[in-house]
Amino acid sequence: MSALTSLYRSATRHRLFALLNIGGLALGIAVFLVLFLFVQFETGFDRALPDQDKLWVLEQRYAMPGYPADTSSDTLGSELTILKADYPQLVGTRYSTVAATVRQGAQATAEDLAAVDPNFFDLMRYPAVEGDPTATLADPNGLVVTQAAARKYFGSQPAIGQTLQLSIDGQTYPYRIGAVLRDMPDNVSLKSEMFAQLVRARFGSEWWDHWGSASLTTVLRFPDVAAARAFEARLPSFLDAHAYASGNIKKGEYFQSLRPMTAMHLYTPGDRAIVTTLGAVGLLTLLIAIVNYVNLATARAGSARARWRCARCSAARAGRSCDSFWARRWRRSRWPR
Repeated sequence: MSALTSLYRSATRHRLFALLNIGGLALGIAVFLVLFLFVQFETGFDRALPDQDKLWVLEQRYAMPGYPADTSSDTLGSELTILKADYPQLVGTRYSTVAATVRQGAQATAEDLAAVDPNFFDLMRYPAVEGDPTATLADPNGLVVTQAAARKYFGSQPAIGQTLQLSIDGQTYPYRIGAVLRDMPDNVSLKSEMFAQLVRARFGSEWWDHWGSASLTTVLRFPDVAAARAFEARLPSFLDAHAYASGNIKKGEYFQSLRPMTAMHLYTPGDRAIVTTLGAVGLLTLLIAIVNYVNLATARAGSARARWRCARCSAARAGRSCDSFWARRWRRSRWPR
């Protein structure tokens, strides 16, 4: 208690010093914590669900003038089907976002609908609070929604068994809700408020079978990194047999590769550089604040010691001028040249 009292008296007696010293340290710690939480959030994408480290995204890249050098995480719609025909043991799923309209009488609400394969929730194991998502997606008219979507359209009523009229590309389809998912965290890449089966007749376009098109995201599952890299080494021969043979793409101008699912969020080098820079700024700010605090505290302690030694001088106590060693040292600390 006496230490706190002494600290309080010292802070109130020397307010400017306390503001610079304690305030500077507090500000540095606050900046560090804010940037640390930001970096932790950005680098924590797609790591909360089980076995996310076994998922890989198929990506494509063009080596042609006028095309960006970065890879794209979207591929043609039917590539997973072609891959499974050549590699039957391959496990994968597809994800595509589609603009849909939910119609309830005269009311129409725009929604982003995720069109996915029936096995999507076998790979992306989002927790369900009601129903079976995989069994629901086995029905072309089955719909999986989140808790937020269920509250939005049905309030406190049970959502299981309810029907929503979804308008997709000018056609309206009745979808029956068969499962409700727990609300998804923000740090998930492949998410939506509604999921339906990826039916080509409803969601496919004229580019579905066109090599080089960007229809959807193809996710593959491998037991470990070595298996994923081994499969990636087979992609050039696969493209030789299918992509280049189709005539849509020329060899040497189009490539495919794999990217870990956990690296989907910070996709471009610019995004990764921003997060790395902000993390370094946070560490540097904390280091500067600590060094500043130590320097000011050390200087303050030296000044206080010099005054204490000078106070022991009888001449100083009598009010006379003092030219002792400690007095001279104290004066130099107060009025440095």
